[in-house]
Amino acid sequence: MSELINSAGEKGAHIKAVEMDTEPLGNGNGIPFSEFVVVSDSKSDPMELPTAQDNSLSMATLQGAYPGATGMKYKNPKTGALRAVEVDSSGTKLLPPLDGWDDKVFMVITSNTRAERGLEISCL
Repeated sequence: MSELINSAGEKGAHIKAVEMDTEPLGNGNGIPFSEFVVVSDSKSDPMELPTAQDNSLSMATLQGAYPGATGMKYKNPKTGALRAVEVDSSGTKLLPPLDGWDDKVFMVITSNTRAERGLEISCL
């Protein structure tokens, strides 16, 4: 604290303003905020796609980078199984996993991917 003298000549205490961290904290549900999501398909190098202010990934952003994309999946480190990323009820946003977007590479799901998976299942 420092002393402040007002216009009447009285001394008073002055508290210096503290800079606040203004980085978004996600969507208020405790999920860590990430500026980018690392996304890949089977044909190219991974790409970082920007998240929205609410920490979601816009379906338009995903489809702009990967035409035909219908969703994303990633490998769950605890089980080794693939886990689909939740899409909001309007179908316009991909919602972050409970532990956030970081430290994962998300794989694009396309309508072709789903058709290929159906062929693999039907051949079994």
